[in-house]
Amino acid sequence: MTVRIVAVGALALLWAFVSWDWPKFLFLQSDTFWLIETGRYILEHHALPAHDIFSFTRQGSVWIVYQWLFEVVLAGLFAIGGWLSVSLLATLVLSWLFFVEIDRCLLSAKANALVVIPVTVWAVVASVPDLVAVRPQLVTFVLLWFTHKLLSRNWPSPGRTLWLLVPIVIVWVNVHISFVIQLAVLTIYWLAAGGARLRRRMLQSAADKREDRAVVSRTADSDVWIFLAVLVACAVASLVNPYGTEIYQFIGQSWQDQNITPELHPVDWGKNLPLLGYVVLACISMALSARNLAVPRLVTALLFLVAGLAGARFILYFVVWSLPLTCEALSRVGSTFWEREGAGRVVGESLRAAVIEPAYPLAVLFAVGCVTAVRPTFFPGAIPVAAANELEKHRRQGPLFCSEHAGSYLIFRFRGELPVFIDTRADVYGREFCQQFREAMLTGQNWTEIADRFHVQAALVPLRYQLAKHLEQSGQWSATYRDENYAIFERRSR
Repeated sequence: MTVRIVAVGALALLWAFVSWDWPKFLFLQSDTFWLIETGRYILEHHALPAHDIFSFTRQGSVWIVYQWLFEVVLAGLFAIGGWLSVSLLATLVLSWLFFVEIDRCLLSAKANALVVIPVTVWAVVASVPDLVAVRPQLVTFVLLWFTHKLLSRNWPSPGRTLWLLVPIVIVWVNVHISFVIQLAVLTIYWLAAGGARLRRRMLQSAADKREDRAVVSRTADSDVWIFLAVLVACAVASLVNPYGTEIYQFIGQSWQDQNITPELHPVDWGKNLPLLGYVVLACISMALSARNLAVPRLVTALLFLVAGLAGARFILYFVVWSLPLTCEALSRVGSTFWEREGAGRVVGESLRAAVIEPAYPLAVLFAVGCVTAVRPTFFPGAIPVAAANELEKHRRQGPLFCSEHAGSYLIFRFRGELPVFIDTRADVYGREFCQQFREAMLTGQNWTEIADRFHVQAALVPLRYQLAKHLEQSGQWSATYRDENYAIFERRSR
């Protein structure tokens, strides 16, 4: 008992150490700010905004608020406990998912603790910072895991628990448009069930086993139809959202405009070597144990990998899906080594007992929660906190140009009362507008056209962009504020 308690404490300290830097990355993606403000609007008006209410460049244009449920939760948490409660949402959800839920599930299935714990550490550390951002993808990771868990338990013979995918998709569709992942994965399992049925029929003997063949065929047919029924039910359930079928039209449009969303660009592997290492490890381990992995699980992992090579967001989904496969495969490949008598086996069994211990989840959440509480709220340099203080003291007259990250923060800081030029809602602004904005930021060549078109009188510009240098050298604009990250320029009187 004493050894188990010590092991629980040691693991809790390990996860506290792994999560130590998480608070630095929680708000690296500035979406969090306008998500909170949108949630505030919904709670105050008891309705979703039908049109853009935050910008002066797209005011009145249609806005699909597809993340409304997450926005409401985020706004409610912020109202209760400020930034600490928002931070705890991310750190506790992720620590519970990776350090408790997934590890417990794997160790209960006899995976080796000396494999599961190091691989989990590697996968999580390699996925930071994008993994820990306070965004709806937090919920997507959880729902994707439960989808994986339910499908794995119901393959190849589906049971009643498979129908739990229906309420999952109802939640998912109101949190993020990534709910289509569940439908895609279910389609893979349905096709795999159909393929298994066809294979059984082809291998079945003809005359001397005709009676057995009928039994096998009926069983296989039943499995196929159950997977199809659940798929259809989930597709219908996905319409339980404020926009009905329109959500699918929006997804199609968003996919066409994917080049304006940075997280859908390919991963820069040169800057993500730990993540590349994990991907290579996962691929090798799954290849070595491919015969023992269910076909649809393996196919889904490979499709996530292919999608992840094209868009950085999907590589995180690959991590969530492949983590249990990798741990299972490595445990199986090295089973002879792990089962040897000695200190390694004793340590592995002690760690497994600790993870299954009832007090383990509370110990992990307490340790990670303490780290989050003692670490100060950190806003990266892209968030113009000091410049916003200046704008609050001395409001500039006329429309204000700003960067996308600055716009997201200004929406939150001024409660939507200061219309912004742009923010990180790329779907609201569209491809053409975003391209023109980026050209102005990177080169400054089309700045005069943009400033005149939208009657810009002041500009909040990050100093690292060429536009800041362009405005400094221009005789038409003067810098009235400057800090280490941002400058505020105002148009000179003509």
